Amino acid sequence: MDWTIKQALGISQKGPMAVRIMLRSDTIISISGLAHCYDLNADYALKGIDLDIVRGSCLGLLGPNGAGKSTLINILNGVIPLQQGEIRLNGDSAKVTQKQLRRTSSIAPQELAFYPRLTVQENLSFFGGAFGLSGASYRAQEDQAVSVCKLASLMKRPAGRISGGEKRRLNLAIALLNDPDVLFLDEPTVGIDSQSRRTILDAIIDINRDGKTIVYTSHYMEEVETICDHVAIIADGRIVLNSPISRLIHQSETPRARISVTSPIDETHQQLLSGMQMEMLTPRELSIVVTNSADLSSILAKLHQIGLTIDRVSYGNGKLDDVYHDAIRWAESTQC
Repeated sequence: MDWTIKQALGISQKGPMAVRIMLRSDTIISISGLAHCYDLNADYALKGIDLDIVRGSCLGLLGPNGAGKSTLINILNGVIPLQQGEIRLNGDSAKVTQKQLRRTSSIAPQELAFYPRLTVQENLSFFGGAFGLSGASYRAQEDQAVSVCKLASLMKRPAGRISGGEKRRLNLAIALLNDPDVLFLDEPTVGIDSQSRRTILDAIIDINRDGKTIVYTSHYMEEVETICDHVAIIADGRIVLNSPISRLIHQSETPRARISVTSPIDETHQQLLSGMQMEMLTPRELSIVVTNSADLSSILAKLHQIGLTIDRVSYGNGKLDDVYHDAIRWAESTQC
């Protein structure tokens, strides 16, 4: 396993469920022992989640499809009731209710959640009313959301006729209307062009810089590296990594080369490479410790010599994408 996973979790001593990391004492949401099962005859979707979300932070909540991210988000938004465990807000000792969670948070879901036949302005007005906003209070919140999401020129246009990136910005603006303490963003840049993606990421950075707490889910690791300060990775209903991002991607002890080849690496190939500090990631991908660029050149030459054709090479200290895949592989290897 990659050194970053061991350092972040202390896996060799305790295992992932024994680790609980808090950045500071000013947690806005504290989760302890949270478990959820949709069917009494089914496996648990969440299996004892412990997690502290710090006020003003941007938490990257990561994991493969089906890992439990959506279930956790829906519980924290008061969409589905808490079955087992505790959720506390702002350090209070009392458990929270679904109603309190709904008042505290808001979500921009992955699915577009507005009415395409209404104009952008009509959608904002409708959802503002659903949040109980009116008069000067609503106008102030609408102005702020429109400004942050750059929607001023689109207000009179039907929401169904604006571009994909503009629809994502409207989705975000609606989630901002009730000025939530915690903003949940579920894949907010999926399926849009790079310029629209940059606009949304800039808006999220500004929102977080102004003090809003954000929980961000994405499969784009470069986005998470850019905007998040902390990461929690869920696999099979459990938190398998919980750490500041800076600890994961800036403290690598040794640089490694991640090399993909066009055909499977069989046992014969592995025997010929046995003298290298190597780890098989997939049948067509391996990770090798590399001390310098000259060493990398000799490694690539060796792979070519034994009949492997290079498809892709990345080289350097740890990146979040590597850490993520290491954590998921470790979780899969330790499942009962």
